[in-house]
Amino acid sequence: MKRDRDGGDESEGAKNFAVAGIRGLREIGYQVRLVQLDSRSFGSPQNRNRLFLICARRGVPLPSTPEPTHANPELEVNRFASGSKSFKDFYVGSQGDYGSGPFPAVTVRDAISDLPRFEYNHRGYAAPRGMPTFDANRATGDRIGFLEPRPYDSPACNDYQARQRKEAMEVENHYTPPWTPRILDMYVTFAVQRLD
Repeated sequence: MKRDRDGGDESEGAKNFAVAGIRGLREIGYQVRLVQLDSRSFGSPQNRNRLFLICARRGVPLPSTPEPTHANPELEVNRFASGSKSFKDFYVGSQGDYGSGPFPAVTVRDAISDLPRFEYNHRGYAAPRGMPTFDANRATGDRIGFLEPRPYDSPACNDYQARQRKEAMEVENHYTPPWTPRILDMYVTFAVQRLD
């Protein structure tokens, strides 16, 4: 198998976006750094790993990889294939502590604790008194929840919620897709355990 200077199979370029992108940018006079960043390290309440190509014309210093702004206790060293069966560590960002940043991690609770609450009505599961419930199986339609704008349950509880709301006093599109009975059984089991 013939290898290119990036260590990949020359035939991969047509199939692998990163290899094709790096090869194309080098051919037109750019230097390239491939980095993987996790959105949670930059203030998102969920882990979303994405690849970025950081580029500059040859002779111009490459920009630095952005340093994390938020703690991310689950961020780990990633491993990418290099060759047919061997693996090597691929470090993200600087050589510092990958689980740290100047601000605390944003949690799912930070993100959604102000949203109007509702529960699924499924196989006799009793939602807390006064909480809106919605039939949650596929036979009821394609969306379950509040289809019309509804006021938030509370004022913004943190900076994340305030930034997401901007000036809005109501939340729109606060619903989920319908679920299969099997998924609903798992959800109800989890919800009951959580309340015990």
